[in-house]
Amino acid sequence: MWSVRRYSRNSWRNFFELGLGQIGILAVGLTSTTLWARFAGKDLYGNYQLVYSYIAIVSSFSLAGLGESAAISSAKGYDGNLIQATNYKISTDLIGSLILVGLGFHFFQGNHLLGTGLFVAALFYPFIFLQNLWVPWLNNKGKLQLLPRLQLLESVVSLAVLGALVIGHCRNLFIYLAAIMIETSLFNGCVLLWLYETRENSRLDWDTIKYGFHISAIGLLGWLGAIDKPLIDKNLSAAAVAVYSIAQVFPLQMKYLFTIFNKLFAPGIYGAHSVTQAWFYLRPRMLPVMALFTSIGLIGFFALPIVIPILFSKAYVESIPYARWMWLWWGLTSPLGFLYVALVAQKKRNYILIHSVVYPIVLAVMFWSLIHRFGLWGAIEANIITGALAGLYHVLAFSFYLRQERGILI
Repeated sequence: MWSVRRYSRNSWRNFFELGLGQIGILAVGLTSTTLWARFAGKDLYGNYQLVYSYIAIVSSFSLAGLGESAAISSAKGYDGNLIQATNYKISTDLIGSLILVGLGFHFFQGNHLLGTGLFVAALFYPFIFLQNLWVPWLNNKGKLQLLPRLQLLESVVSLAVLGALVIGHCRNLFIYLAAIMIETSLFNGCVLLWLYETRENSRLDWDTIKYGFHISAIGLLGWLGAIDKPLIDKNLSAAAVAVYSIAQVFPLQMKYLFTIFNKLFAPGIYGAHSVTQAWFYLRPRMLPVMALFTSIGLIGFFALPIVIPILFSKAYVESIPYARWMWLWWGLTSPLGFLYVALVAQKKRNYILIHSVVYPIVLAVMFWSLIHRFGLWGAIEANIITGALAGLYHVLAFSFYLRQERGILI
């Protein structure tokens, strides 16, 4: 039976440090969204979200798997890999910038606002995702007190930039994107430079870098999972994209809660040498975590109809039914993500390949068919159905590898 005594005093301190940091990030994020909802029109906010949707699509082709290389390298002491991973990441993201320029020209005639936004994104694209390297690096180095402070600091600085633009009555998407992306790029650069200077060794492990390439390759279809907002824009409007984005604000916080526990558990998960060891580590932690997520999901389901109009104004009341069902669903299923993390850490390539290929294809098909027929409800239904299938796959695959290892050991 799970017991509080299973956690060391240091683990609880790390948990509360991460939790407080994430609560701060949550508060800053909600404040930012409130500023967008109350002081920017739906078209401006919708196009802002569309720009980031196309950035997400392009990021699938930019060695996203190097984040896993950074996580493994940090946990195993291959500090020299950080520079290699950064160089490869920036180099391939330059190609992503060219793709964004092409998309900008494609949309410029039909949607001048979106096209201009994509041109701006192309300028800073190689630098805005470098956080995907330094976050797992610090996390798996056990810097669980420093990491949330840095993330909170970045969020506060970004909020200050947004706040200054709002106070100045800015209505130019070009300026919003440029200011926010410059801040993000500079912050990422400063953190990585500091990490380079404080490396404990220069050990390299090419196999770990290659593993990141492998993860990136099998994740090339990941862009299919980011087509929901472009499809909503095509079938409905940019204003509908804004409503959908507001509906996702609170459910996304459930993912951030998962991130807190994932950061806390990551050293134990990535330090395990087998699926069996990872399960011994996870098993006493899963039940209380699942109970917590379920409770929060149920509370939010009834609280969101009150909270959303207060924060985001009555203009976004129509987002309430979408938000509460996504919140409840992610509350029920998010803990299954730890099984996925454990199998990725153990480099189960066939499992990762199947998930990385099938999941985005199924999700894209769901988006394509359901959004066209049911509008925003179609996007919600697509997320829930595909998430249920993915959760079942994680459980079955984890059970298979666990039984396989135990059979070998016996």
